[in-house]
Amino acid sequence: MKIGVFGDSFAILKLNPTPTWVDILSEKYDVTNYAVTGSNLYYSINEIKKHHDQYDKIILVVTEPGRLKVADHIPLGLSQQFINGPLDQKYIHRKSLNEYERLVWEAANQYYSCLQDDDYERYIHNLMLTEIKTIRPDIVLIPAFLNSWYNVSGGTMIYIYHKENTAWNFDSTTVVTQYTDNRNCHMTAENNAIFANKVEKWLDGELVYIDLNDFVTTTDKDFYLKKL
Repeated sequence: MKIGVFGDSFAILKLNPTPTWVDILSEKYDVTNYAVTGSNLYYSINEIKKHHDQYDKIILVVTEPGRLKVADHIPLGLSQQFINGPLDQKYIHRKSLNEYERLVWEAANQYYSCLQDDDYERYIHNLMLTEIKTIRPDIVLIPAFLNSWYNVSGGTMIYIYHKENTAWNFDSTTVVTQYTDNRNCHMTAENNAIFANKVEKWLDGELVYIDLNDFVTTTDKDFYLKKL
């Protein structure tokens, strides 16, 4: 079976030698991963439209509404083309940034502070999901966030991340601001393996449902988190 995987960092982030859930699926199936860290839904939907007819199954890890994609005519690399929210001015004015990066991120901050309408973002976001389900009715949609679509049923991928942080006696803000986090796809190796097993069942037609009780916690936090 040929599988195409699309989405954001929950489908592609590789920061340590242990396998991601996509790596594990690749051991059994012919998998191509189109996910890009930080990407928005518009990018993922367009990639699916371009490539979906090459695959027996399509998996889309659905990100959150409100992420921005830089216009294609702006000369930035793919990894720099996505903005997930307001950026700190100290970051924007680093000497290492070029004029395009600074221009784009200043414009994004103005958008988030002056123009963004959450209701509009959610409306467009859900229209894109409705459209892609008409193109690929068999698509496997996996929620990365609680607001990945209206009325997400069950847990989400980021809740697995939060569960691990809580088990280590950390809140997620502390992890982000005080540690370098090298979890693949934001999950420990054990939970990547469990998640791969879940995805295989969803590919076979089972309802997509993330039950946090099915995922484990580990005491091996020092492998994944390094103090800044």
